[in-house]
Amino acid sequence: MGSVTLLELRTRSRTRANMPVAGFVSDSELDSFINEGVKALHGKLVEAYGEEYVESTYAFSTVAGTTDYALPADFYKLYGIDMPLAGRTRTLRPYNRQERNIFKDTRFTNVSPPRYALVGNNIRFAPSPPSADCTMWYAPEATKLVLTTDTYSCPNGWERYVVAYAAIQMLMKEESDARPLQSQFAQWERDLEEMRENRDAAFPRQATDVEAIAAWDERGWP
Repeated sequence: MGSVTLLELRTRSRTRANMPVAGFVSDSELDSFINEGVKALHGKLVEAYGEEYVESTYAFSTVAGTTDYALPADFYKLYGIDMPLAGRTRTLRPYNRQERNIFKDTRFTNVSPPRYALVGNNIRFAPSPPSADCTMWYAPEATKLVLTTDTYSCPNGWERYVVAYAAIQMLMKEESDARPLQSQFAQWERDLEEMRENRDAAFPRQATDVEAIAAWDERGWP
């Protein structure tokens, strides 16, 4: 996975827009365009690659009787939650809003792990979980580029998407013709939408065996 600095992204964006020096578009304004492009590309790569593109972990402890817990400050999308219960690490599953009252029933506490839902900036368990040291697996937000030496990493040269995005914004501000670049950018958008395959071509992604997860939750492997 290649890395480019903010300074390199500035230079390449100015070249694509034919605005080689700061002036009509200042460096600070260009940086805002670049960071907008980084966020947009980050979201598309998370959708395409998931944890194979970026993954963080967050350790937190639940307290008996407390249902809501704050998400990490850089939280973007959830991959999963591990909770140790009865000597095994359980993979928690979500509940939907229609099921909210079913899983609040504390009679289920001793027979199955709690379930969760994302609510604003919190994660909510139903029923309230026991005290446990948990691990959250998630995709973090894109890191904002501030210093010229700050680096951005993405696979297979896809920083070209950020460069094109920033160059288009510059041309639009100048009221210049951005259509040729917009046409190429639109094709890259389509390519990213289609790029939802595993980076490991030898073993493509497969469906999740939810029955096996449920069996492990209830009794461990046979």
